[in-house]
Amino acid sequence: SWPGNIRELKNAVENAFNNVSSNLITIDDIPDRIRNYSEKEAKVNVSHTKMLPLKDAVESYEKTIIMNELHETNGKIAETARRLGLSKQSLKYKLDKYQLR
Repeated sequence: SWPGNIRELKNAVENAFNNVSSNLITIDDIPDRIRNYSEKEAKVNVSHTKMLPLKDAVESYEKTIIMNELHETNGKIAETARRLGLSKQSLKYKLDKYQLR
């Protein structure tokens, strides 16, 4: 199971390739956040979102993901954008939209 989108997969493989210490990429070369990924963490509690219109539920989920990544990167916008597979400009737009900065 992959915890992200295709851009994150590409980024993880490139990162592993650039940091590998041998001719073979191993699990130790994969970023910790992916190695430690748990299916449990990926499950979304949709019980409270069923009462919201889909657009509102998606925005709420997106805001939560952005807040979590910002926390993980100690507020570093470039790193957060990279992890989310967004441009810095797109992330800044979303930060303003959700009043996160």
